[in-house]
Amino acid sequence: GKMRAALAAREDKSLVVMQDRPAGGRYAMLESVREYAREKLIDSGEMKRLRQRHVEYFFHIVVDAPQWNVGSSAAMRAADDYENMRAALEWIETEPDGSDRELLLAGSMFGPAVAHGRIAELRRSVTRALARSDPSARTIGRARALLAAGLLAGMQGDGTGDTSRIVEEAVGLLRELGE
Repeated sequence: GKMRAALAAREDKSLVVMQDRPAGGRYAMLESVREYAREKLIDSGEMKRLRQRHVEYFFHIVVDAPQWNVGSSAAMRAADDYENMRAALEWIETEPDGSDRELLLAGSMFGPAVAHGRIAELRRSVTRALARSDPSARTIGRARALLAAGLLAGMQGDGTGDTSRIVEEAVGLLRELGE
């Protein structure tokens, strides 16, 4: 309807481009347009509010339905939003009391990160989040982060006893929490 017509008009003016993705076509702003819009957003004083809305939206997309099956269509669709998830994670990392949210988001990003080929990047993020968190915490965030850390380490050939211990701890905690 109207949205498609508006996007097509912007595409005709080279303000947006259509990108073919495994999960279907998607519109994206040109980088120059994105930078201009970002500057205007900062000037408007709305950056913090919109950043928080962005974080909440992408946080819930991945946390409410974590994708462990990397080849699934849901994981492929989520992978299309990986950069947005990554930005949300970077913003959560700056929150003074966001360590459990950071664990939960980072741990839940496993499928999209793997589907997007960002294994080492997510492993570093999960490792940092775990290092900043309370090791005695019994939370879903910690459990998912531990599981992701173990799986990512195994994918990178670090199948040590520590990796097995981490995965066992994660699975035990997930079971304890009913996940």
